[in-house]
Amino acid sequence: MIKKKTITKKNVPFKSDEDKIVWQESCDLVKLVYKVTTQLPKSESFALKAQIQHSAVSIVSNLADASTKKKKEEYFTSIHTAYDLALKLQTQLSLCVDLYKIDTSESSTLLAKINKMLRAIINKLEPKKK
Repeated sequence: MIKKKTITKKNVPFKSDEDKIVWQESCDLVKLVYKVTTQLPKSESFALKAQIQHSAVSIVSNLADASTKKKKEEYFTSIHTAYDLALKLQTQLSLCVDLYKIDTSESSTLLAKINKMLRAIINKLEPKKK
């Protein structure tokens, strides 16, 4: 039998405290997003609901993946992918509000905070223009 290993901030090798914080906030976001998606109609189970959950889980997954990268370029790619997914999730949460009048304020506020942290990491990593 395979022993399951719980992923915690103690066993993911983060490059900085900033990475650790954004990862933890992203884990919290997944929980909030799953609560939001329970309010969607059943007809959205394999559409918007699945896409929203996938985006949220993919953000935190890409951050964990980034922590394993040795090369700066690979690390940057994983962080940037997480940022792109966060923007995608922002749009999907807006659709929940527009289409179904679901209150996404708590998850949207946390997502905005995560976007800001990811943007700050990206800005540090991007090559300086001369």
